[in-house]
Amino acid sequence: MKRGLFTNQVVELLLDGKSGHFLPLRKGQRIRKKIRGCIIDWDIRCVQMTVVKQGPEIPWLSTLVPRSLGPKRASKLRKLFLLSKDDDVKQYAIRRKITRKNGKVYTKCPKIQRLITPLTLQRRKRLKTLKKRRWLKAQKEAQDYAKLLEECNKQKRSKYFEKNRVT
Repeated sequence: MKRGLFTNQVVELLLDGKSGHFLPLRKGQRIRKKIRGCIIDWDIRCVQMTVVKQGPEIPWLSTLVPRSLGPKRASKLRKLFLLSKDDDVKQYAIRRKITRKNGKVYTKCPKIQRLITPLTLQRRKRLKTLKKRRWLKAQKEAQDYAKLLEECNKQKRSKYFEKNRVT
């Protein structure tokens, strides 16, 4: 991170020895380097620093607001609530309350994705049987074709021997 570079991204700069981040080996040597700006953003995982002085609390920063949306994928819901494969994931989907203009309250929850239902299992089974059928059909056709080739070769061989027979 470079002081005075006001961006939260990585920028390519042409550096000489005066600006830091680079020690030239020859006089006048410059090098192009990628350097991150000094603004801390969401993509920085951790920052090593020491607290010198603690200021007043910022209310929107220090209070935790609960997440309005929960996970949508079935496996992530299982991981969050420590569910087994037998448990119904739909019951554990995080619901949120919404009030209409007329004052009625109702709940909304996301449609669970990658959910293995009996219908998906049926589709998988059907696709598997179709694949097996195609494979068996191709195998049978290959055998029939091999037989046909063998017969043709026998006929060709017999014609050749009849034609070139020495009498």
